[in-house]
Amino acid sequence: MHILFVNGCMREEGRSRTERIARVFLEELKKQGTFSLEEVDLRREEIRPVRGEDLLLRDRASAAGDFSGPLFERARRFAAADRIVIAAPLWDLSFPSMLKVYLENICVTGLTFRYTEDGVQGLCRADRLMYITTRGGDFSLPYMKELEQAAPYLRSLCFMLGIGSMDTVAADGLDIIGYDVEAIVKRAEKEAAEKAADFLRDQDETCI
Repeated sequence: MHILFVNGCMREEGRSRTERIARVFLEELKKQGTFSLEEVDLRREEIRPVRGEDLLLRDRASAAGDFSGPLFERARRFAAADRIVIAAPLWDLSFPSMLKVYLENICVTGLTFRYTEDGVQGLCRADRLMYITTRGGDFSLPYMKELEQAAPYLRSLCFMLGIGSMDTVAADGLDIIGYDVEAIVKRAEKEAAEKAADFLRDQDETCI
């Protein structure tokens, strides 16, 4: 099994609470079974938004069915992974722009998804995605839930790419005065460790 870890934590190593929780999840995974792990660290990736010339190359590649060029390397790696882990904090009701740029680069018609007579069809191998995040506000509160746009976006993306199940570990309220930040992070670490125990298992049903 091959796991792709997309690290969208923008703070330097050792200062990101999101990455701290993600590392607990990955360490617990190592206890559950044998797998290969590939990390895409968006702090270090040379990646740019998709531009007009890139779209021309995409159109030509889609028409020819040939995605062997370097422009499609990230999309090929994403499509081939058995499981996906994405870690990113909530920024401005969504996630850091580098993660959006990355996702823009891996969404390639004919490689990670395609259109058929029945609509969109995902082409990615992965059947599970784990999303790990931290949020300054408490988006577990009913009046706050609709403001959070990151998880709904990723769920929709899973549907488009054919990833049947998405789960989330979220630490909420980390910037609210009076909240016990360390206790919140530790609860999220515990939840992450518990969910890691099931992440490598085969899944019979899809449940986005």
